[in-house]
Amino acid sequence: MSDETTVTQEPNKTDHKDMPILLTRHESSPLLATDRCDRCGAQAYASATIKETVLLFCGHHFRKYLDALCIQADSVDDYTAELDNTGMTSAIV
Repeated sequence: MSDETTVTQEPNKTDHKDMPILLTRHESSPLLATDRCDRCGAQAYASATIKETVLLFCGHHFRKYLDALCIQADSVDDYTAELDNTGMTSAIV
């Protein structure tokens, strides 16, 4: 069974690309703990390729910029599901 889901998003009407954007959601990430968000330096859980340049994003910045990425990126890989699988729990004190 595959651990990824591919979502095809049609390009924005003002966008001149003729191909839909591919957003792929993965259960596990090939990104390393040393891969950092290009915006804030936190651990990266998503990547986007724009004109052969790979950008890395933490979960927060990935969600913040997702709409713009789906319009401008050639591909977007979402590994944020791994955040739910870390086994970490928060304690209320």
